[in-house]
Amino acid sequence: MRLEPPCPEYDKRARGYAGKYRFPMTAGLDRHSTKMLYRGMAFARRLKDIRDFKGAVTAGEAAQDE
Repeated sequence: MRLEPPCPEYDKRARGYAGKYRFPMTAGLDRHSTKMLYRGMAFARRLKDIRDFKGAVTAGEAAQDE
């Protein structure tokens, strides 16, 4: 199956599937630019390493957009 450029329907379906099966969700872009300041995930505590990041995402510790 060939996917065309980003389509809102793909995002909607992916979010629905992840929500249905309670998968943790993250999102991102593949942009390579220095203009992407102040983007990323926020946590209420300082993360120690990549394993800590994985655990925090899986536990739903990341701040949610309103």
